[in-house]
Amino acid sequence: MKVILSFDYELFFGTNSGSPEKCMIEPANALASIAAEYRVPLCFFVDTGYLVAMKRFGVANRVLRKHEAIIRHNLDDLSSQRHEILLHVHPHWEDAVWTSDRWHFDLSRFCLNNFNSAEVMDIVKRNVDELRQHTKDGRIHAYRAGGWAVQPFPAIGRALKAAGINIDSTVFPGGINATGITNFDFVVTPNKPHWFFDKDPATEDLLGSFLEVPTSSMSVSPSYYWRTALARLTARADMKSFGDGMVRSVSTRKSGLDKLSKLFSSTLYCVTLDGMKAGLAVSEYRRALKKGSEMLVLLSHPKMITPFSLQCLRQLLKEISSNGDEVIGYEYFDSTV
Repeated sequence: MKVILSFDYELFFGTNSGSPEKCMIEPANALASIAAEYRVPLCFFVDTGYLVAMKRFGVANRVLRKHEAIIRHNLDDLSSQRHEILLHVHPHWEDAVWTSDRWHFDLSRFCLNNFNSAEVMDIVKRNVDELRQHTKDGRIHAYRAGGWAVQPFPAIGRALKAAGINIDSTVFPGGINATGITNFDFVVTPNKPHWFFDKDPATEDLLGSFLEVPTSSMSVSPSYYWRTALARLTARADMKSFGDGMVRSVSTRKSGLDKLSKLFSSTLYCVTLDGMKAGLAVSEYRRALKKGSEMLVLLSHPKMITPFSLQCLRQLLKEISSNGDEVIGYEYFDSTV
């Protein structure tokens, strides 16, 4: 079985975005240190709009120039260790403003499809130009949409094709969201480890010029959320995330009901090393192995990594190694597309 360990390398989007040191650099280095023990690659989908925004405001701000320098150094360091540096686009950075000592976010244009086709082309090009210098041989092997907002795809597809990117890894089978901030529908997808597509990443097209490598999905029981609540009440040190920012809450009646429903019925999410969900990652690997699955793709966030996550990663890599399975990056698919 092939396993991909992917991480969305980004800040938080709330009133406190957190620091690049705690949300990105420190956890990424901790993950890379464990990966080095097993000589495996990690895949970092970099929220490149952050680099673009720092360059825009950093001209007149010493703090941002420092932030940009340490992030770029970290990306170069990760790349030199043969980890993949990949494209992750959160276009809300187009409207972000830095004042005093913090970022202020307007999330009304959170998805690429909140922009017209020409703007999408421009945003993707500027993001790619900033990121390419931190990749091996200037190649960017894959893309992941911010907030899973990859539908509709045509305008995004044209921009990716112009940038030479033809692999997407946004879809997680069975996932759906219609909050109005980010909308996606992955309820019906091919029952395959990956597939070609053209107009919609969730719909196979054998003649399509793009390859979808979906992240793996898992069922999360209500007991997980009860345990999470208990861990917070008891302030367990091994459950404290590296990230020092704040998740932006979506204060709608529907989102409140969704949160309540998680306490009483199972929900679907990506297989991940984030927080307490990391405890499910090894079980999902064993389940995939028992089913004879060809691939398992994890989606995690350095900002959400905890000491417990690192323990789970080490256990996961130990079992992958002992079973003779392989951890790969998206470069593996280059000969396919």
